[in-house]
Amino acid sequence: MSIHWGTQHIDDSEHLEIQFGTHQLIIRTFEEGLQIQHSQQDEKQHSSTLKAGHGPTHHNADSYAKYFSTEQNNIEIEPHFPGKPVIIKPEKTYKLLPKQQLNTYVTIPLCLHIYTHGRKGLLLETYGDENLPDAWFGDENGEACYWHETTFDFRKQIQTPNPGTIYCPVNFTNLSDEVLEIEKFLLQQEYLNIYQIGEMITTDKLSIRFRGLGNESIVSVDKPTPTDQYQLLTEAAKNNVSQLIKKSFDFFKSIY
Repeated sequence: MSIHWGTQHIDDSEHLEIQFGTHQLIIRTFEEGLQIQHSQQDEKQHSSTLKAGHGPTHHNADSYAKYFSTEQNNIEIEPHFPGKPVIIKPEKTYKLLPKQQLNTYVTIPLCLHIYTHGRKGLLLETYGDENLPDAWFGDENGEACYWHETTFDFRKQIQTPNPGTIYCPVNFTNLSDEVLEIEKFLLQQEYLNIYQIGEMITTDKLSIRFRGLGNESIVSVDKPTPTDQYQLLTEAAKNNVSQLIKKSFDFFKSIY
């Protein structure tokens, strides 16, 4: 059973067990509040589930968190991106000839946020980006990012998505007269909504039109179609697309 996002109710005699990717969470109530137990498992146990259970659990935990509250039985669970922009490093360099385009899915880790119940719930815990290495995008005026090495997925339809993964559709268009080498680029996921279609967690499409080194790229965000098949899970953290950093490639000369 895949994760059902949103409000979760935990009875006093039960615990809630969540598996996403290699992360396992066990959430239970106690007399004064809520306890969250987190552990990370082997890659072989990669899955995505949510289930309720009774009685004790015997998993070794990497961390515990306790929250004291008289209203502890309802929580909100949301999927999220990593907490900072992500520099994507594909498994190999792709060379895009002038006036050509490339469509692919870029995969990044799914993060999970746990909130108190309510319209403006308080963020309790975040999981999923703690193993991503830090990086820097740009010069001394740049910004802190995560670094993520991944594989481009050129399938038009993802029939068996990997649990714990967000599939972000990206279109590269080379408008210049030079070869575009896609060695690494900046994914500004804070401008993207997160959706679910079937078992796949996906996003708006990010379009990057390259106009040559030294020139700003044209970056846009496109909503999925047909929209009635996509369940909106998490709205974009930022919605002013005009603030997107337009230099998606050539700032990397300073990251070495």
